[in-house]
Amino acid sequence: MCAERVQEIIENGLVKCTFYFLMTITFLSGIIYSWFCVRLANWEQEYMSNAAQFILKALGLLACDPNLRTLFDEMLHSILFLGYCLEFRATPEETLGEDMCELLRDSGFSRALMEYVNKLPRRSPFSCLLDMIVTIVGRDNADRVREELRDFINNLDVKGSETLIGKTICITSDLITNEVLTYGASLSHTLKRNKKIILAVSCLHTWHPLVSYAVMCQTQGVAKVSINLQNISASCTAYDVNTLEEKPPCHFCQEMFPLEGNVPIHGPSHLPGNCAEPEAISKLLRIKNINMNQTNIELIANLGHQYPRHVSLESIYMPLE
Repeated sequence: MCAERVQEIIENGLVKCTFYFLMTITFLSGIIYSWFCVRLANWEQEYMSNAAQFILKALGLLACDPNLRTLFDEMLHSILFLGYCLEFRATPEETLGEDMCELLRDSGFSRALMEYVNKLPRRSPFSCLLDMIVTIVGRDNADRVREELRDFINNLDVKGSETLIGKTICITSDLITNEVLTYGASLSHTLKRNKKIILAVSCLHTWHPLVSYAVMCQTQGVAKVSINLQNISASCTAYDVNTLEEKPPCHFCQEMFPLEGNVPIHGPSHLPGNCAEPEAISKLLRIKNINMNQTNIELIANLGHQYPRHVSLESIYMPLE
């Protein structure tokens, strides 16, 4: 009887311990989930506040040059699309407010307010902003472009991490004449899903196919691909958008874009395609008319046979899981 009683006590104790343990886990899970929901709500509110400021400030640039309307429309579409990618599928009215949306419709920007749901953007809002400022200031005045971009950013009261603002721009220049050739912007999205979407559509539709292929190979670890740029007499320099100081290329960019003018100093390794160099080099290859006779898909498919394993197009074009 004593042994049975002892066993009963032990079993009851184990049941109680298990019960209290499960209750504790459930309680802690509830706290963590509540914190996550609050943080997510705050993050989304921060994004919408930042987006409204970004658009309102960019609207002011249209007064400087009416030819900026196409770039502004592209920027608006990208911002609304990324807002729709938030957890609760933000509408334009939720992102920008009803008054702002009405103003945009009256100003002739209704296309972006309708197509954000079913049409992918081609690049980040920050890339569009950079092109707007280059158009206003002039391509050859690189110092002023950097200063105007910095001033635009400093006049925004952005909060949180998803500020829509990239940290770096890149400028390519002719080594002989010092003529400024192209500009590029880094990705501005901290949310991994949004960053992958912009990276994917950039590879598929926006960047030069050679740049797209090199980025995809680096992203998937297929092979180290260096684009042959020996016939291009150009330098490629990255700058911090806030301090205006030069930044060394990251490890991946140094491997992908071995330009003669680059200083062989490796900075930190970022996500391949995240930096400003891919966009700037892509534009450089286009103005030099290098390999422009094929589409991205055709050239990527042909180049794939030169390496041990073929790049999986689906995993870079649709990384939405």
